[in-house]
Amino acid sequence: MSVLSVVSEEKAALIQSIRRRFDALLDTFPVALRSDFIRPYTNDDFSSPGLLSLVALPFWLGEKWDVEHQVCQDMAVGNLFLLHCFQSFDFIMDRDRPGTSSRSQIVLGNLCYLQVVRHYRPYFPADSLFWERMEGYWQEWGESILWEVEKGETRRPFSDTFLQRAAHKAAALKICPTGLALLSGHPDLIPDLEQAVDLMHATMQLVDDLKDWREDLEHHRYNSFLGMLAADRRFTADQLLKPEDVATAISDSEILQRYVETIRDYAGRAEAVIDELGFEPWASLVRGLAEEAAWMKQRYQQWFETFLLER
Repeated sequence: MSVLSVVSEEKAALIQSIRRRFDALLDTFPVALRSDFIRPYTNDDFSSPGLLSLVALPFWLGEKWDVEHQVCQDMAVGNLFLLHCFQSFDFIMDRDRPGTSSRSQIVLGNLCYLQVVRHYRPYFPADSLFWERMEGYWQEWGESILWEVEKGETRRPFSDTFLQRAAHKAAALKICPTGLALLSGHPDLIPDLEQAVDLMHATMQLVDDLKDWREDLEHHRYNSFLGMLAADRRFTADQLLKPEDVATAISDSEILQRYVETIRDYAGRAEAVIDELGFEPWASLVRGLAEEAAWMKQRYQQWFETFLLER
């Protein structure tokens, strides 16, 4: 998906200015953290749905509600630090990157968190509902990340409840639409905005799990695609899957088709909520996720067929 497919050329240039602000602030971090753990962003990175949901979302909402551009810019920069804050904690929780120092990740995560607060604090007094909601979103994130690393990660039921719980790893992103709703006098829309973010990130989680199933399988991490295989009794509780087991399951069942249909369902539900709110670029982003899943389905079918023929 191209940046310009969901933002104008003017907004694409603005996104690049946000990247430059982010990079300039990184220059104030300890050198070891900058060089070892945060790689420079490229233009292609900012065409990804994940980053667009961080840097473009404040403008999609803010312009509809007549929020000043400076506010949207500050939130977009804060959102980039939000991403790295939780990525640092993910590195520690996953424990599958032996070359990564937990001490450095703790320092980096906390420095990024301070930048998040720095970019949001000027707009919300201490008694604002914003801080109460932010605390709730952090609680959702904490529960999700602890649940994800429990034993038997790839063996949980494939269900709506579990998928939504996994999506709460990104619950902190709700601070952006919630903050903008409060600033623009639309607190009544916060529940719908929260639902839209949850459904969008459930969709993103499903798509990412289809991309990353081999890595997640290797490290025994929870993965919704592997969870569907478990729910379909493709392996037992004491049996670890191998790539060839997955290829066999794809070749002789409708699992991949059902999985992509699940992605379409979540994307459709997210799009319906977002359309009701009136944010077309945001809805377009979600539609792109469903299109990406359909493309991945074709690629995987070809790969699995080739894999089995070569065995």
